[in-house]
This record gives sequence, structure tokens and C-alpha cells, in this order.
Amino acid sequence: MSNVESSQDLSGWGDVLKGAQAPAKDKTRNKEDGLFITMEVGKSYRVRLVESPLPFRQHWNVFNAVGHNKPVISPAWLVEEKDKDVAWSLGGYVPGKKYAALVFDRSKTTPTCPTGKLRILQGGEQIFKPMREYVEKFKINPAGPEGPDWDIEAKKTPENQVEYSCLFTPEGKKPFTQEELNEIAKFTFDWRSQYKKMSSEEIRALWESLPEDKKYNKDKDGGKSQTGTTSAPVTASVAQPTATTATAPTPTMGAQASAQSVATPSASAAVTSNPVSLF
Repeated sequence: MSNVESSQDLSGWGDVLKGAQAPAKDKTRNKEDGLFITMEVGKSYRVRLVESPLPFRQHWNVFNAVGHNKPVISPAWLVEEKDKDVAWSLGGYVPGKKYAALVFDRSKTTPTCPTGKLRILQGGEQIFKPMREYVEKFKINPAGPEGPDWDIEAKKTPENQVEYSCLFTPEGKKPFTQEELNEIAKFTFDWRSQYKKMSSEEIRALWESLPEDKKYNKDKDGGKSQTGTTSAPVTASVAQPTATTATAPTPTMGAQASAQSVATPSASAAVTSNPVSLF
């Protein structure tokens, strides 16, 4: 059973805030009504956080040479923890930052809940950094009763990459309806267990099985994250949002990804990203 989080309880955002420094395949993922939201270029999505995001780091394509073609979730999150992950600490393969969260997808409805369907939103910094900045600025848990809706849009760049904008809606607070509370109460799927970290021993065994010429990242440059281009549909992104400024916004105004502040919704926060999918 899921429980509604307190607006003042920010404990679930601990690692997400620190992060400012593969689950099993879901067979319903590519279905429009599946559990995992698959974002498509040119479409907009409105979601409402239900639980604080789960942060994780993911290796992508590093172990393909030994037939391990699935993404690997690193045992480390913070840079200070990279010794837990030999592919990172010795190999120079910096796992990309990712997040996942339980949300109401406003574009979907059910017979018992006309305002949204519970689904998993997965993404990178472009999507989740504005949420982190919201917590830092307003000291309000956006997954709590006083949290807002978020508008997310995916666009393709001239370089054929995918970029995102993520803004909280001008309406401000969106308290859960009774129907939504009922849906939350009966949601029993342990979605967080799908994001199990590989142990340090397991990732070392994988790394040591790599051919010598594959053990070390030839493109390493002071700790670049693993990236790569892709086209829609995609489910995640890693980005460095452009800096924008705004004057004293309140939680009832739109917000956007910014390197230094939460800003008004009149400008896009999207920048080039390199999306990858867990599945």
C-alpha cells in the first residue's frame, strides 16, 4: 500500500538533493497504457508526483562486449561512493544519473479515477532537476498534499537528439482528490524493487571479464557521464539545463529547469540531452 507523503517531510529527497553533485524488463512498457511512461517527441505530458523520486546511476552499453546487453544500476550514487563501482573508479565509465517516481499521469483515466492513472515516470536531470529546485527553494515536498502538477515536453533538436522542458503548472497546489487517495491506498506494486543496484562484487566480476581494450574508457575526460544519441520514443535524459533567472517566484507560478534558480514558465528549460532507457 502506498501512503501520501507530508508536504513538510523532505526526507525522501535526501539522495535526490545530494545528487545535484536494470530492473527486469517490463513487457507493458511500450504499450500506451503500460505502467511505465514512454515519452514521445512532440508530445506533452502532465503528471502529479505521488512519491519522492528514487535516484540511481546507470551504466549503458559498457558490458556489451561480454554479452551483458542490459543496463546496469551502479552500487554508487555520489562521486564519493565511486569506489563501490570499479567500472567507474578504475575504468573511467561514469554511470549516468537517472530518477524514477510514482506519478499520476493526467492523460490517462480509469473508471475509478477520472483525474489520472498511477504510472512510473523515469528520466534524467532535465526532468527531475526542476523538481529538486522546487524543493530547495520552497521547502515543500512536491509529492505531498500541497504539490503541483508538472508539464513535461519532449522535442527533437536539429542534431536529432531529444530535449525536455519541465515546468510546474501555474495553478499551484493540486491536492489529491478522494478518488486519487483511494488509488494510492490500493496501489501495492513494489516498483522500487525493479531498480535493484548491482553489488560491488557483481560489477567487479563483469568489469574483470571485459577484454583489456574495453576495460578503460578511451573517451574519459575528467569524468564524463555515459551518453549517446537516440530518437523517440525515449524514457530518460541527462542534461545540463541552461541558466535562467526570475524574480521571487512563488509556488503558484510556473517553474522551469535552471542551473541557478527556479524561473517563470514563459521560457523553455530544455537543452540537448542524451536519452537512454533502462529497459
